[in-house]
Amino acid sequence: MRQCPVILDIAAKSLHNKLSGVQVLYLVGGASRSGKSQVVKRLLSEKQVPYFPLDVIMMAFANGALVNHRDTPGNRSKVLWPFTETVINVTPNNIEDYAFEGDYFFPENLKSLEKRMHGRAFKAIFLGYSNIDHREKLKNIRRYASQTDWTKKRTDDELLEHIRVHSLFSRTLKEQCVTLGFNYLEASDDFLKYVDEAYRLLIADP
Repeated sequence: MRQCPVILDIAAKSLHNKLSGVQVLYLVGGASRSGKSQVVKRLLSEKQVPYFPLDVIMMAFANGALVNHRDTPGNRSKVLWPFTETVINVTPNNIEDYAFEGDYFFPENLKSLEKRMHGRAFKAIFLGYSNIDHREKLKNIRRYASQTDWTKKRTDDELLEHIRVHSLFSRTLKEQCVTLGFNYLEASDDFLKYVDEAYRLLIADP
């Protein structure tokens, strides 16, 4: 059995899900460069959970000039979420658990999705950095970026603006998570610590 990222049950619960035929869909959302990809990659390597990066949808739309990939998460969400929700909903329920991760959906988007699960379990977690020092974040992005990372093509000023936008996005995520009851992790300091915490939350029993 494979498992995926986003808050309900995997360890002991995954055996129950396997026997009961319940598919678990995991969604890891949050700010850009907050550790989402590291979380789902760890779930893939340690729990064999396949995942789908929602950036694929965004870039397909961007290539068709339907959305600007540099736009704010809020503006991108207005265009992309209806299509993303459809992709998630049509995931065959006869396959093993599955994970999705992306930086343009909000907790409020997931409330409508939650109502349409139809016998499938649903887990979600958000990561952000609402209190980050922007220049310190820039320094860390430069330090950990691979040679093929998209940030290599951006100037420091462009990345600082990107960080500012996603810091504001993080504040909105944090507020909505409190209101709607989703888990939010503030990864403003000790990035790797919060990636590990997110992973442990995802595989823990509720």
